[in-house]
Amino acid sequence: MIRKQFYIDEDENQRLKAAALASGRSEADLIREGVKQVLEHTETRDDDWKVALRSLKGIWSDYPELDQLMKDRRAARGIRRDRMMREAGTLKPASGKR
Repeated sequence: MIRKQFYIDEDENQRLKAAALASGRSEADLIREGVKQVLEHTETRDDDWKVALRSLKGIWSDYPELDQLMKDRRAARGIRRDRMMREAGTLKPASGKR
């Protein structure tokens, strides 16, 4: 075990003493339990991202225009890319287009 020192206020000290007395456990044991609970709730596990990703499955399934929306966005991105390349001189304008 590693020894740690920390400060608590008077009220916390009294409550800790009372809890230790009522439970028949040591103050240090109660503090260790509290630290363990905090760490269990704040630790991330290596596979947490997988759980989060799986929870997103089907999130847009009720959006009927999704395919068309994606086609429109891809087309707009291509138009912008082509314009930027023309401005940079790396793409020649297509006939009939500016």
